[in-house]
Amino acid sequence: MPDWTKSAQPVLQAGAAGASDALAAMGPSVLKVGGQYLMWYDARQPGPERSIPSVGLATSADGRTWTKHPGNPVIAPEARWPWVLPLTQAEGGGYRVWFGADVGLTIKTARSSDGITWTNVQTALSAGSAGSFDDLNCASPRVVRAANRYLMLYDAGSSASPQAPTDKFQGLGLARSPDGLNWTKVGLVLPLGAEGSPDAHRVFGACALYDDIRAIFHVWYTATASMRDIRSIRHASSSDGANWARDDVLPLAASLDPQAYDFEVMHPCVIRDGNWYRMWFTGMGYPNPATGQRPPACIGYAEAPYP
Repeated sequence: MPDWTKSAQPVLQAGAAGASDALAAMGPSVLKVGGQYLMWYDARQPGPERSIPSVGLATSADGRTWTKHPGNPVIAPEARWPWVLPLTQAEGGGYRVWFGADVGLTIKTARSSDGITWTNVQTALSAGSAGSFDDLNCASPRVVRAANRYLMLYDAGSSASPQAPTDKFQGLGLARSPDGLNWTKVGLVLPLGAEGSPDAHRVFGACALYDDIRAIFHVWYTATASMRDIRSIRHASSSDGANWARDDVLPLAASLDPQAYDFEVMHPCVIRDGNWYRMWFTGMGYPNPATGQRPPACIGYAEAPYP
Protein backbone atom coordinates (compact mmCIF):
# COMPACT_ATOMS: atom_id res chain seq x y z
CA MET A 1 0.00 0.00 0.00
CA PRO A 2 1.16 3.60 -0.61
CA ASP A 3 2.41 6.04 2.03
CA TRP A 4 -0.18 8.22 3.71
CA THR A 5 0.12 11.95 4.41
CA LYS A 6 -1.78 12.87 7.57
CA SER A 7 -3.32 16.23 8.49
CA ALA A 8 -1.55 18.14 11.26
CA GLN A 9 -4.88 19.17 12.76
CA PRO A 10 -8.29 17.50 13.00
CA VAL A 11 -10.81 18.27 10.25
CA LEU A 12 -13.90 17.77 12.43
CA GLN A 13 -13.95 18.45 16.16
CA ALA A 14 -16.39 17.79 18.97
CA GLY A 15 -19.08 20.40 19.52
CA ALA A 16 -19.71 22.90 22.29
CA ALA A 17 -21.24 21.98 25.64
CA GLY A 18 -24.81 20.83 25.17
CA ALA A 19 -24.32 19.69 21.57
CA SER A 20 -25.03 16.09 20.56
CA ASP A 21 -21.30 15.69 19.84
CA ALA A 22 -19.95 17.63 22.85
CA LEU A 23 -18.03 14.62 24.11
CA ALA A 24 -16.79 13.16 20.82
CA ALA A 25 -17.01 13.26 17.03
CA MET A 26 -15.63 9.95 15.74
CA GLY A 27 -16.20 6.88 13.59
CA PRO A 28 -16.67 8.66 10.24
CA SER A 29 -18.48 7.26 7.20
CA VAL A 30 -17.82 9.39 4.09
CA LEU A 31 -19.30 9.41 0.60
CA LYS A 32 -18.56 11.68 -2.34
CA VAL A 33 -21.81 12.55 -4.09
CA GLY A 34 -21.32 14.73 -7.14
CA GLY A 35 -18.82 17.36 -6.05
CA GLN A 36 -19.72 17.21 -2.37
CA TYR A 37 -18.45 15.04 0.47
CA LEU A 38 -20.96 13.79 3.02
CA MET A 39 -19.84 12.52 6.42
CA TRP A 40 -22.00 10.68 8.90
CA TYR A 41 -20.27 10.21 12.22
CA ASP A 42 -20.66 8.81 15.71
CA ALA A 43 -21.58 11.73 17.96
CA ARG A 44 -21.36 11.43 21.75
CA GLN A 45 -22.61 13.64 24.55
CA PRO A 46 -22.25 13.14 28.30
CA GLY A 47 -24.94 11.12 30.04
CA PRO A 48 -25.75 10.34 33.67
CA GLU A 49 -23.89 7.01 33.60
CA ARG A 50 -22.22 6.75 30.18
CA SER A 51 -21.98 8.69 26.95
CA ILE A 52 -25.13 9.04 24.84
CA PRO A 53 -24.50 8.11 21.17
CA SER A 54 -26.24 9.43 18.07
CA VAL A 55 -25.35 10.03 14.42
CA GLY A 56 -24.33 13.44 13.12
CA LEU A 57 -23.95 14.70 9.54
CA ALA A 58 -21.42 17.12 8.06
CA THR A 59 -20.74 18.29 4.49
CA SER A 60 -17.63 19.50 2.69
CA ALA A 61 -16.51 20.72 -0.73
CA ASP A 62 -12.95 19.37 -0.36
CA GLY A 63 -13.02 16.68 2.35
CA ARG A 64 -10.99 18.85 4.72
CA THR A 65 -13.24 21.75 5.76
CA TRP A 66 -16.54 20.53 7.14
CA THR A 67 -19.86 22.13 8.09
CA LYS A 68 -22.08 20.28 10.54
CA HIS A 69 -25.76 19.92 9.71
CA PRO A 70 -27.74 22.40 11.82
CA GLY A 71 -30.34 19.76 12.67
CA ASN A 72 -27.90 17.24 14.15
CA PRO A 73 -28.26 14.55 15.23
CA VAL A 74 -29.86 12.94 12.17
CA ILE A 75 -30.27 9.53 13.86
CA ALA A 76 -30.97 9.33 17.58
CA PRO A 77 -30.88 8.01 20.18
CA GLU A 78 -28.52 5.12 20.90
CA ALA A 79 -27.19 4.87 17.35
CA ARG A 80 -23.43 4.48 16.95
CA TRP A 81 -20.72 3.71 14.38
CA PRO A 82 -22.77 4.49 11.24
CA TRP A 83 -21.91 3.25 7.75
CA VAL A 84 -23.73 4.66 4.71
CA LEU A 85 -23.90 3.53 1.07
CA PRO A 86 -25.81 5.01 -1.85
CA LEU A 87 -28.59 2.82 -3.23
CA THR A 88 -28.84 2.07 -6.92
CA GLN A 89 -31.81 3.16 -9.02
CA ALA A 90 -33.00 -0.45 -9.02
CA GLU A 91 -33.06 -0.28 -5.21
CA GLY A 92 -35.06 2.93 -5.27
CA GLY A 93 -32.19 5.41 -4.91
CA GLY A 94 -31.25 7.37 -1.82
CA TYR A 95 -29.10 5.91 0.94
CA ARG A 96 -28.98 3.03 3.37
CA VAL A 97 -27.28 3.21 6.75
CA TRP A 98 -26.17 0.42 9.06
CA PHE A 99 -25.36 1.27 12.66
CA GLY A 100 -24.70 -0.35 16.01
CA ALA A 101 -27.42 -0.45 18.67
CA ASP A 102 -28.29 -2.15 21.97
CA VAL A 103 -24.81 -1.54 23.41
CA GLY A 104 -23.02 -3.67 20.84
CA LEU A 105 -25.48 -6.54 20.47
CA THR A 106 -27.49 -5.45 17.41
CA ILE A 107 -26.85 -3.89 14.01
CA LYS A 108 -29.76 -1.96 12.56
CA THR A 109 -30.44 -0.45 9.15
CA ALA A 110 -32.56 2.42 7.83
CA ARG A 111 -33.22 4.21 4.54
CA SER A 112 -33.24 7.86 3.50
CA SER A 113 -33.85 9.86 0.35
CA ASP A 114 -31.61 12.75 1.44
CA GLY A 115 -29.22 11.39 4.08
CA ILE A 116 -30.92 13.51 6.74
CA THR A 117 -34.32 11.96 7.48
CA TRP A 118 -34.11 8.21 8.10
CA THR A 119 -37.07 5.82 8.15
CA ASN A 120 -37.91 2.12 8.04
CA VAL A 121 -35.49 1.19 10.84
CA GLN A 122 -35.06 -2.59 10.98
CA THR A 123 -32.72 -5.08 12.59
CA ALA A 124 -30.12 -6.33 10.13
CA LEU A 125 -27.96 -8.52 12.36
CA SER A 126 -27.98 -9.64 16.00
CA ALA A 127 -25.46 -11.21 18.35
CA GLY A 128 -25.27 -14.99 18.09
CA SER A 129 -26.27 -17.71 20.53
CA ALA A 130 -24.24 -18.36 23.69
CA GLY A 131 -20.68 -19.40 22.92
CA SER A 132 -20.77 -18.35 19.26
CA PHE A 133 -18.10 -16.15 17.71
CA ASP A 134 -20.23 -12.99 18.11
CA ASP A 135 -22.44 -13.53 21.17
CA LEU A 136 -20.52 -10.90 23.17
CA ASN A 137 -20.08 -8.27 20.47
CA CYS A 138 -21.90 -7.59 17.19
CA ALA A 139 -21.21 -3.96 16.32
CA SER A 140 -19.51 -1.37 14.11
CA PRO A 141 -20.80 -2.57 10.72
CA ARG A 142 -18.78 -1.79 7.61
CA VAL A 143 -20.54 -2.70 4.38
CA VAL A 144 -19.30 -2.95 0.80
CA ARG A 145 -21.19 -3.79 -2.39
CA ALA A 146 -19.47 -6.07 -4.89
CA ALA A 147 -20.71 -8.42 -7.62
CA ASN A 148 -24.36 -7.47 -6.94
CA ARG A 149 -24.26 -8.46 -3.30
CA TYR A 150 -23.41 -6.89 0.03
CA LEU A 151 -20.61 -7.93 2.38
CA MET A 152 -20.48 -6.72 5.98
CA LEU A 153 -17.42 -6.76 8.21
CA TYR A 154 -18.24 -6.07 11.84
CA ASP A 155 -16.70 -6.17 15.31
CA ALA A 156 -17.16 -9.61 16.83
CA GLY A 157 -16.43 -11.12 20.21
CA SER A 158 -17.24 -14.40 21.95
CA SER A 159 -17.95 -15.14 25.59
CA ALA A 160 -16.07 -18.42 25.04
CA SER A 161 -12.83 -16.56 24.31
CA PRO A 162 -10.09 -16.43 26.96
CA GLN A 163 -10.31 -12.63 26.65
CA ALA A 164 -13.96 -12.51 27.67
CA PRO A 165 -15.56 -10.74 29.38
CA THR A 166 -12.90 -8.06 29.90
CA ASP A 167 -12.27 -7.53 26.18
CA LYS A 168 -14.84 -8.09 23.47
CA PHE A 169 -12.84 -6.79 20.47
CA GLN A 170 -11.68 -10.20 19.25
CA GLY A 171 -11.73 -9.81 15.47
CA LEU A 172 -13.91 -9.07 12.45
CA GLY A 173 -16.92 -11.14 11.54
CA LEU A 174 -18.31 -11.45 8.02
CA ALA A 175 -21.91 -11.61 6.79
CA ARG A 176 -23.30 -11.61 3.25
CA SER A 177 -26.59 -10.31 1.90
CA PRO A 178 -28.39 -10.01 -1.45
CA ASP A 179 -30.22 -6.84 -0.42
CA GLY A 180 -28.50 -5.23 2.58
CA LEU A 181 -31.27 -6.29 4.93
CA ASN A 182 -31.29 -10.09 5.08
CA TRP A 183 -27.88 -11.35 6.17
CA THR A 184 -26.15 -14.74 6.43
CA LYS A 185 -23.21 -14.93 8.82
CA VAL A 186 -20.00 -16.54 7.55
CA GLY A 187 -17.93 -16.43 10.73
CA LEU A 188 -14.86 -14.79 12.20
CA VAL A 189 -12.67 -13.97 9.18
CA LEU A 190 -10.01 -11.64 10.63
CA PRO A 191 -9.23 -12.93 14.12
CA LEU A 192 -6.59 -11.69 16.52
CA GLY A 193 -3.02 -12.08 15.31
CA ALA A 194 -0.49 -14.47 16.78
CA GLU A 195 1.15 -13.62 20.09
CA GLY A 196 3.69 -10.86 19.58
CA SER A 197 2.05 -9.57 16.39
CA PRO A 198 0.82 -5.95 16.05
CA ASP A 199 -2.82 -7.06 16.32
CA ALA A 200 -2.53 -9.80 18.93
CA HIS A 201 -4.72 -8.06 21.52
CA ARG A 202 -7.47 -6.24 19.62
CA VAL A 203 -8.88 -6.18 16.06
CA PHE A 204 -11.88 -3.88 15.59
CA GLY A 205 -13.16 -0.63 14.04
CA ALA A 206 -12.65 -1.49 10.36
CA CYS A 207 -13.34 0.00 6.94
CA ALA A 208 -14.09 -2.19 3.93
CA LEU A 209 -13.44 -1.12 0.32
CA TYR A 210 -13.72 -3.04 -2.94
CA ASP A 211 -11.31 -2.14 -5.77
CA ASP A 212 -13.25 -3.10 -8.90
CA ILE A 213 -10.27 -2.36 -11.15
CA ARG A 214 -8.06 -4.95 -9.46
CA ALA A 215 -10.94 -7.09 -8.14
CA ILE A 216 -9.63 -7.03 -4.59
CA PHE A 217 -11.10 -6.23 -1.19
CA HIS A 218 -9.26 -3.97 1.24
CA VAL A 219 -9.80 -3.57 4.94
CA TRP A 220 -8.20 -0.96 7.16
CA TYR A 221 -8.74 -1.80 10.81
CA THR A 222 -7.86 -0.72 14.34
CA ALA A 223 -5.35 -2.91 16.16
CA THR A 224 -3.38 -3.22 19.38
CA ALA A 225 -0.60 -5.65 20.27
CA SER A 226 -1.23 -5.73 24.02
CA MET A 227 -3.52 -4.33 26.72
CA ARG A 228 -1.35 -1.24 27.12
CA ASP A 229 -0.51 -0.78 23.46
CA ILE A 230 -1.41 2.36 21.50
CA ARG A 231 -4.16 1.98 18.92
CA SER A 232 -3.05 2.21 15.29
CA ILE A 233 -4.53 1.45 11.87
CA ARG A 234 -3.46 -1.61 9.91
CA HIS A 235 -4.38 -3.10 6.52
CA ALA A 236 -5.27 -6.47 5.00
CA SER A 237 -6.44 -7.58 1.55
CA SER A 238 -8.58 -10.38 0.17
CA SER A 239 -9.79 -11.77 -3.15
CA ASP A 240 -13.14 -12.93 -1.74
CA GLY A 241 -13.80 -10.95 1.45
CA ALA A 242 -13.41 -14.05 3.61
CA ASN A 243 -9.71 -14.97 3.42
CA TRP A 244 -7.47 -12.08 4.41
CA ALA A 245 -3.72 -11.47 4.13
CA ARG A 246 -2.34 -8.97 6.63
CA ASP A 247 0.30 -6.40 5.66
CA ASP A 248 3.55 -6.07 7.58
CA VAL A 249 3.69 -2.33 6.89
CA LEU A 250 1.77 0.00 9.22
CA PRO A 251 -0.34 2.27 6.95
CA LEU A 252 -1.30 4.88 9.54
CA ALA A 253 0.57 5.12 12.81
CA ALA A 254 -0.38 7.04 15.92
CA SER A 255 1.69 10.18 16.46
CA LEU A 256 2.52 9.27 20.11
CA ASP A 257 2.71 13.03 20.69
CA PRO A 258 0.94 13.90 23.98
CA GLN A 259 0.11 17.35 22.58
CA ALA A 260 -1.38 16.08 19.30
CA TYR A 261 -4.95 15.16 18.45
CA ASP A 262 -3.80 11.80 17.06
CA PHE A 263 -1.85 10.36 19.99
CA GLU A 264 -3.86 7.28 19.05
CA VAL A 265 -5.77 6.60 15.79
CA MET A 266 -8.66 4.24 15.07
CA HIS A 267 -11.91 3.65 13.14
CA PRO A 268 -10.81 4.61 9.60
CA CYS A 269 -13.01 5.31 6.61
CA VAL A 270 -11.31 5.10 3.19
CA ILE A 271 -12.71 5.96 -0.22
CA ARG A 272 -11.09 5.97 -3.64
CA ASP A 273 -11.45 9.43 -5.17
CA GLY A 274 -9.97 9.46 -8.68
CA ASN A 275 -6.23 8.90 -8.34
CA TRP A 276 -6.28 9.20 -4.56
CA TYR A 277 -7.20 7.23 -1.52
CA ARG A 278 -8.75 9.50 1.10
CA MET A 279 -9.00 8.44 4.74
CA TRP A 280 -10.88 9.96 7.63
CA PHE A 281 -10.20 8.50 11.06
CA THR A 282 -10.80 8.99 14.76
CA GLY A 283 -8.05 10.81 16.64
CA MET A 284 -7.66 10.25 20.36
CA GLY A 285 -5.63 12.64 22.48
CA TYR A 286 -3.40 11.85 25.44
CA PRO A 287 -5.13 11.46 28.82
CA ASN A 288 -4.72 14.25 31.35
CA PRO A 289 -2.17 12.93 33.90
CA ALA A 290 -4.09 14.48 36.79
CA THR A 291 -7.62 13.34 35.92
CA GLY A 292 -7.10 10.49 33.46
CA GLN A 293 -9.61 12.11 31.11
CA ARG A 294 -8.90 12.45 27.41
CA PRO A 295 -9.66 15.46 25.25
CA PRO A 296 -12.84 15.02 23.17
CA ALA A 297 -12.30 12.57 20.31
CA CYS A 298 -12.14 14.17 16.85
CA ILE A 299 -11.74 13.23 13.19
CA GLY A 300 -8.53 13.54 11.21
CA TYR A 301 -7.71 13.18 7.52
CA ALA A 302 -5.01 11.45 5.47
CA GLU A 303 -4.44 10.84 1.76
CA ALA A 304 -2.33 8.59 -0.42
CA PRO A 305 -1.94 8.15 -4.19
CA TYR A 306 -3.87 5.29 -5.74
CA PRO A 307 -1.14 2.86 -6.80
